[in-house]
Amino acid sequence: MARYLEDVLKYVDSFLYHTIKNLARWVNKPKWHMLLHLPESIARFGPPSLFATEKFESFNRIMRLASVHSNRNHPGRDIAISFVNFQSIQLILSGAQLINHQSGQTFHAQPNVTNLFKENHMIQKSMGYDAHILQEDNYYPIEMSSRLPADEKEPTPQYLIERFSGSTIKQIHQLRISSKKVCKKGFFVLLVT
Repeated sequence: MARYLEDVLKYVDSFLYHTIKNLARWVNKPKWHMLLHLPESIARFGPPSLFATEKFESFNRIMRLASVHSNRNHPGRDIAISFVNFQSIQLILSGAQLINHQSGQTFHAQPNVTNLFKENHMIQKSMGYDAHILQEDNYYPIEMSSRLPADEKEPTPQYLIERFSGSTIKQIHQLRISSKKVCKKGFFVLLVT
């Protein structure tokens, strides 16, 4: 681990050196400064998952949206109320079962309410929902077109031959299991077709 952290520090220093050398204006960005603390964070907390800024950028967008209508007297309260409203709308439009705390009765939105969201693209767009992004044209898993290198070819394990006798077993190079995940060497996957 110590060797790994030394390598990380060396690469961060090299990266920052070349960045400053070519584009000095980027030095003042807070995200670049976070790189200096990366080795200590890895040693203390493990893999640097919190350095993935796309999630934080998305959160910042939502925070800006929530704070736009604040009167600036109580911005924290206004943002909290906006988040509660966002959550309430999400629950109502998704058809979730809700509870009336005064009467103790459970209820859910009628189809007319949920259909308002499902069938009206303008309302979907105004709430930041885009169905086209969520729809995937491909069905997974998909065998990747890359050929299996000859040096990676392995014999079929005997326990697989015994367990799945009569089945076709083949080794492939890569298997795409989702739009972002690829299964590579070192994993076995059972596909039932």
